[in-house]
Amino acid sequence: MVPIIGLLATAALAHGGPVQSGQLTETSDTIVVSGNDRTESFEARGRVVLIQGNGSRVTIRGGAKRVEINGNDHVVTIDGTPTLTMGGNSNRVTARGAVAGLKINGADNRVQVDHLTRVSIGGVGNVVRWKKGPNGHRPRASVQGVDNRVARN
Repeated sequence: MVPIIGLLATAALAHGGPVQSGQLTETSDTIVVSGNDRTESFEARGRVVLIQGNGSRVTIRGGAKRVEINGNDHVVTIDGTPTLTMGGNSNRVTARGAVAGLKINGADNRVQVDHLTRVSIGGVGNVVRWKKGPNGHRPRASVQGVDNRVARN
């Protein structure tokens, strides 16, 4: 009998890298990406998007109603969303469009936003970079925790 660790390592090597676990689940109003080391790209079409697990690479096109990211080490690219919420550590998010409300908790998360209206940060070492604020002004920011930053790009 092959030990389970050996079986997983063999499967990973056979596929040239980590084995994806979890799934992509879609309903008429929600898309859920769950599990570890997922690679997904899809059209949100006004739905809520939930990303859970660790180490996934997700591209969201077509404007999500809301995006929630939980877990660690995700790399996410979105067209824009009214609300983006993040919890976890070492996530990297690029929003190519407008984000009205951004909320971050966790550590060492990095977010790049084209147009940001307001942001709330807690945790440690999180960085938000923005290009444009509302009506040419800075985004409204509530920054708590340790070593968190909001800066113009």
